[in-house]
Amino acid sequence: ASNDDVSSEIMRQTDGRGADIFFEMSGAPAAFEQGFKALRPGGTAVLFGLPSKRVEIDVANWIVFKDAHVRGVFGRRVYSTWYKTAEVLRAGMVDMSKVITHRFDMEEFSKAFALMKSGRCGKVIMYPNGRKKK
Repeated sequence: ASNDDVSSEIMRQTDGRGADIFFEMSGAPAAFEQGFKALRPGGTAVLFGLPSKRVEIDVANWIVFKDAHVRGVFGRRVYSTWYKTAEVLRAGMVDMSKVITHRFDMEEFSKAFALMKSGRCGKVIMYPNGRKKK
């Protein structure tokens, strides 16, 4: 999906409101753009992906005019964030089933990586020892 497709889909799914929060964990320039474009006014961007090169950010439109809150996460806070996220998931506060689009046995890694490289998926889960789950 293109950057515009992702942002447009989020806006469609939220009736034009936008996302309350986005977590950028990849460092990919396109992910920054997608996240900020889809962020609602007053929303929060949590950044802990490390880009391999400079990322251009439209400060006026993506942050200032949206009154966006931007939070960088580094160091030990990354681990506490993972623990808090695990608690939220265990408590069933977030339905992740819509994020996971594909599941593969580890033996199918070539197929899984080709799909991920194509960009035509969400979260891909790979299971060791042939334990694919629904």
